[in-house]
Amino acid sequence: MSRSTLFPGILFLFVFTLSCGQKKPWVSSPFEPVYFETGYQAADQAQEAAVVSQAVGFLEEDDDNYLLILGYTDRSGSYKSGVTRAQDRAQHIRELILQQSGVSPFRVMVKAYGKKKASGDASRDRRVELLLYHRGKKENVVTQEMVLQTRRTGTVLDPAQLSQDGGGGSKDQDNSGGKGESSGTAGAELPQCPQVEDSGLDEMDQFFAKVRDLLDTLCAVMEKVAQAQTNVEEALGVASGVTLSSALDQLATQVGDSISVTMNGTVPSLTVSGDIPPDAQQAVDAIDAAMEDLQGAMDQLPQVLEQSQDLVTEAKTLASRATSVAKDAGLSITEMGKAVKTIKNNVSATTDIPDVAEQAMDAATELADLVGQSF
Repeated sequence: MSRSTLFPGILFLFVFTLSCGQKKPWVSSPFEPVYFETGYQAADQAQEAAVVSQAVGFLEEDDDNYLLILGYTDRSGSYKSGVTRAQDRAQHIRELILQQSGVSPFRVMVKAYGKKKASGDASRDRRVELLLYHRGKKENVVTQEMVLQTRRTGTVLDPAQLSQDGGGGSKDQDNSGGKGESSGTAGAELPQCPQVEDSGLDEMDQFFAKVRDLLDTLCAVMEKVAQAQTNVEEALGVASGVTLSSALDQLATQVGDSISVTMNGTVPSLTVSGDIPPDAQQAVDAIDAAMEDLQGAMDQLPQVLEQSQDLVTEAKTLASRATSVAKDAGLSITEMGKAVKTIKNNVSATTDIPDVAEQAMDAATELADLVGQSF
């Protein structure tokens, strides 16, 4: 299964239309886990179909219902290969749900975890879990920490657990460097932006020129996301050892009910409705400006994903022809080896574009969610 064909993959625009007096979202897990064989074929396909049908029902009955699909793996293989298997399983379930429901892809997010979360029981570790998010309900109200903890680690905390551990992270949290696993210092970690090089073969380089143009756009968008994150931190004066979440909470406490939150596209917009200290006003204005810049970046990412689909397909075709094209160009064995290696590296960079764009959207979404939930 190719993850590049799934749009937007790991995207989950958890839209917060919070303002003073509105209720916060709640999260629950009404679904049975789906267990898998060593690949991404469900061990019990009838049970898988039942869970998918149940999830489709929840999505179709209320436009405020969102799904978070968590993929897990066993302890076999490398950490990276385990995350890939977990991702494929979660994407498989997501694809089934979207095919049957026809709802917006933005309402279904996937997240994968490596073998550090495995218990040792392989048949139970190879699984997918589904969480239901709903905004606007009165019952089962959750805190900001619960939502962020669930999105980062896949661990659902109840209010009793939060009161016992002070709202901190789960002891089972995976600190292996995967994206979205930070302690709240900032949004999900941004990956490196892929690069392509000239191979010396005109036919190939004409194609990779198109890839380079798209990568230029993607890299610029990623810089905007990173800059928005930096601007929010600077507006709050985030110091070493202080999380962004804590700094936002401190500002929210300082301004009280003088701030309301509405949605500007897919990011929060802060409105001051009363007198607040000048330093707080300056911070709010800077955060609001950062959110506008973030929205601009997020508007471009779906276009990058869409344009990358055809490029990925064509790149895979070119990879199979690289050696023959190099031979036809009359290159020496040494030159041909270098050209083929460059082409294969370029193809790899091209096929990485959808994942990198999805991770950039994930980082942007988490930052927007963090700001939106704080007020």
